[in-house]
Amino acid sequence: MTTPVAIDFKARAQKGFDFLQRQRPGWLHAVDLPSLELSDCRFCVLGQLMGDYEDGIVSLALDYHTTAVDHGFSLTGSEVLELRKIYGNDSAEIYAPLTEAWRELIIAARAEQT
Repeated sequence: MTTPVAIDFKARAQKGFDFLQRQRPGWLHAVDLPSLELSDCRFCVLGQLMGDYEDGIVSLALDYHTTAVDHGFSLTGSEVLELRKIYGNDSAEIYAPLTEAWRELIIAARAEQT
């Protein structure tokens, strides 16, 4: 999925992926890909690993506005507003490029392990 907004979703997700590889070994198989949804605090990467997005942020000592965004766990408020101009208020659509970036990384990493 491409978006006219200049956000490198793949680079952000890669940074978060690498972070989790260092901080939470074994996390890769704890994520249920069919239910992965970055717009949902329970089904995003951190939500699936730690019960809720906020619990993950606290547990991993991430900052909501900087490291969480830089590591592809979220978007900034201004990015969400910009994406709403394209997708309306559908949170799943707004976060879809970020969700897809994570999904692709996880699928590739799992394939490398087999």
